[in-house]
Amino acid sequence: MKKANKWVILVLALLTIATFVVFIFPNKAGSENEAMVNIFEPDEYATFTVIDRMTSPKPDRPSFLQHYFHYNFYHYGFPYFSISSIPAFILRWTNQFQNTPLLMVSLRQFVNVLPSLIAILILVYIQDQFSSYKSILLYLILLTIPAIVQNNMWWHPDGLVFLLTALTLFFLWKDEQRFRKHFFIAAIFAGILTATKLIGVFFLAAIVPILLIQIKQKKQKFVEAMGYWALFALIMAISFVIFNPFLFSFEGISRYAFTLYNEFTLISKGYDLVYVKGFAAAWQGIQPAYGSLPFFLAIIFSFYLGLKDKAKQKLSVLLLCWLVPLTFTVLFTTHFKYQYWLPSAIPAFSMLYMLFPDKEQLKKDKLWIKIARFAFLGVVVVQMVFFNIQNVKAYDVQLHREETSESIQFYHKAVEVLEPTIPENPNVYYDYRVYLPFGQPFSHNYTSFEMLDYNYIEEHKFDILLLINQRVKDYLNPNAEGVDQDKLESARVFYRGVRDNEIKGYKLLYEEDFGKVFIRDDWYEKYYQSP
Repeated sequence: MKKANKWVILVLALLTIATFVVFIFPNKAGSENEAMVNIFEPDEYATFTVIDRMTSPKPDRPSFLQHYFHYNFYHYGFPYFSISSIPAFILRWTNQFQNTPLLMVSLRQFVNVLPSLIAILILVYIQDQFSSYKSILLYLILLTIPAIVQNNMWWHPDGLVFLLTALTLFFLWKDEQRFRKHFFIAAIFAGILTATKLIGVFFLAAIVPILLIQIKQKKQKFVEAMGYWALFALIMAISFVIFNPFLFSFEGISRYAFTLYNEFTLISKGYDLVYVKGFAAAWQGIQPAYGSLPFFLAIIFSFYLGLKDKAKQKLSVLLLCWLVPLTFTVLFTTHFKYQYWLPSAIPAFSMLYMLFPDKEQLKKDKLWIKIARFAFLGVVVVQMVFFNIQNVKAYDVQLHREETSESIQFYHKAVEVLEPTIPENPNVYYDYRVYLPFGQPFSHNYTSFEMLDYNYIEEHKFDILLLINQRVKDYLNPNAEGVDQDKLESARVFYRGVRDNEIKGYKLLYEEDFGKVFIRDDWYEKYYQSP
C-alpha cells in the first residue's frame, strides 16, 4: 500500500469541486417546467412523478410509509428513489419543490454527478492510493470519457450504480483474496447495487474465477471456496431484500416481478420495433461514448501490463472478471445504450494507469514494451484531445438546449396557428417528444409512447394531432421489424397517411421539418375556410 500525498489529495479535491460546479449550469437548463423535462429526458419525467408521490404530504405516518416504501415504479430499486427523495424533501420543507429548475439541478447534481465523481476517486485510489502525479492524470482521463460527461447531465440511477460498483470493487480489492471482513462488506454493497439495478448479480460471476485461482494455487479446497461463494451470495441476497423493503409484501414482490419481466422483454426484444443487437450495432454507440479502436488497444495493453505486474495481478483479474460478463450481456443481449456499459467500462479504463512510466519500471521494461508504452500514451493523449472537443460541444448543446430545441419552437408555432381553436378547449394528442406545457393552453392533452393507429385516434376522438416526423420515418422504415408485426402493419396504415398529409377525418394545418399539426375536418372548415 502506497502512502497518500497530501498535495495530490488537495489537487483532486479542487478538481472534484470545480467539476461539480461546472455541471450545475447545463443541469439547470431544459427544466423550466415538467413538460420541458419530459421532452428532453422522458426517463427523468417518469421518475419525477414517483418522487413527487413519495415525498408529498400524507394525512398520517402509516400512509406516508406505505407510499414511501411501496412507490409502485419498480423499474429501479428503492436505494435510487430513497436517495433522490432527500433533495426533494429538503425542497418541500423550504417550499421550493415547485421550483422545477432548482429541483432538477439538485437531483442531477446530488444523485448523478456527485456519486460519479466519488466513484472515479475510488477507482483512482485503488490504482495509486493518491500517492503521485499518476492519480491526477488518471482522474482527468476518467473525467474526460464522454460517457461520464453525458451521464453527468441528467438524473438517472447510473451515477449511483457506478458508485456502488466502485465500492464493491474497492472492498474486494482491499480483501486481497483473503476472504475476510472486506470480502463480506463487498457482498453487502453488491446487494445494494443489485437492489438498485440488477447488474449487481454479475458480481456472483465475477468472484468465481478468483475462487478458482485460489483452488488452482491450492490456497483453498474446492468445498471451502464454494462455501465462500455461497456466503457471498447469501449476504448479497439479504442486503438486496433489506434495501428493497417493498419485497416484504406479496403485492410488492408480484409487482416487482411483473415489472422485471416487462423490462427484460423490452430491453431484449424492443419497444414496438425490434432492437438491432450485436457488436456491429453496439460499436456505433461505443465509439462516441468510449473512444476509438486505438484507444481500446491501449486499454488492452494496460491489462497486459497489469497481469504481468505482481502488484497489479489480482486487481487486473478482478476488473476483467467484472468487465467480461456484463460486456457480453450489454453487447449481445440488449440494444446498446452508453449508460448500460458505464459501471463495467470505467473501472476497466482505470487500468490506463499502467501506461504511466516511472524510472524503476522503465529500467525493467523490455525495449518493445517501452516503445509500446509510449506509443499508447500518445494514443491516449490524442484521444483525450478529441474527447474534450466532443465534450465541449455536448456541454454547449446541453447549456443552450431550451433556445435551440426544435420541439419548443414547434410548440410556439403550433399555438400560433391553432389560436382560433383554443377557446373550444380541444382534445389534443401530442407525440411524447412534443413540448406541450401541462394545461397551457390546452387542458385536455394525451400522449403515448406506443405506435398510433386509426383505432386509437377514433377511440379518443382527438380534435388536434401534434405529430413528429421522425416517428413517421422510424415506423415506415422498410427495414424495421415490429415486435408485434401485425400491430406495426396496422400503425403503418396511419403513418402513411401522416407522411402523405391524408389522415382520415383530419386536415393538415401546419408542417415543418420537426413535425406536423392536423386538425379535425369540421374545425378546419369552421376556423380556417370560413370567409
